[in-house]
Amino acid sequence: MDDTNSVYVGGLSYGSTEETLKRSFMQFGEVVSVKIVHDRDSGESRGFGFVTFSNPRAATVAIQDMDGRQIEGRTIRVNEVRKNHKMLGARDRDFRVRDLRDRNRRRESPPSRERIHHRTRSPPLQRSRSQTPMRGSPTNRGSSPNTSPRYQYRERKEGEREGGISPQSSEGGGRKDVNSSAKQISSRIATDNDDDELSRLREELDAAREIRRSLEEKVNSLKSVVEKSDVTIAALKSKSQKLEESLSSAQHLAAQRQHQLKRLQTSVFHFKLATERLSTTEKEMKTLATLTALEVENDHARTTTDSVHANGYTAGDELNHQSEENHNYTA
Repeated sequence: MDDTNSVYVGGLSYGSTEETLKRSFMQFGEVVSVKIVHDRDSGESRGFGFVTFSNPRAATVAIQDMDGRQIEGRTIRVNEVRKNHKMLGARDRDFRVRDLRDRNRRRESPPSRERIHHRTRSPPLQRSRSQTPMRGSPTNRGSSPNTSPRYQYRERKEGEREGGISPQSSEGGGRKDVNSSAKQISSRIATDNDDDELSRLREELDAAREIRRSLEEKVNSLKSVVEKSDVTIAALKSKSQKLEESLSSAQHLAAQRQHQLKRLQTSVFHFKLATERLSTTEKEMKTLATLTALEVENDHARTTTDSVHANGYTAGDELNHQSEENHNYTA
């Protein structure tokens, strides 16, 4: 791992994966590798890891932008990789213990949780060395009350109540007890974290159920609205169909009226034409009648003249003859 191209990421949740870490840091540059450190014994995540970029500039930008950000609800710490990154892991464990203690304050936890926190911060090996008496010293011969069986039993019981931490033996089993206590503390922290995760998941599940219930209510209300809308749409369709039928009949009636109007207009035209023809015919008849009367008078006059000349009478003679006949009749 290249220290200049890599960054240290602490404060991760136990459920964080390398893929999640890669997605969070790939915005700053090409990510070559991601490594989350796991415990050798339990296989659980130790809450920190390393991200390696292809160039140092990406690592510098990631440190500046991601330090103090949140990943999966946890505030992370990002800084450069040092030679003594093991000490960083120890400080990261202290950070996680303090975080778990703060998150569990609302629970009914025993006050001994504070002492567990202090014991995790102080190196157990140094305490065991300070408590381990030297061979041949008076304390090894029982002069100190700390080495009495009663005191050791009381310390062991207190350690079990406080999280499974037993007092260190004055003989050569100190390192073994320290390792056992560290494993018990890690197991206790993992259990507390699992409880926190379970509580958080339950809260999220309750919230999701509440959201689902509200959504179901909205869906039911929307269904009722849709049903009412369907009824309204059906009524509107019926009205629309009736209107279409009325419109069709009106259009048909209008077509009939228009046809009748055309026929009426044609009849009026023919009537006017016939009237004009009749007037013309009457004029022609009057003219013919006048001409005929004139011709008849002319013919009669010509006939009378011809008959007089033929009989030797004149018109005056005819009048005298008629007057004589009238005189004789009266006499």
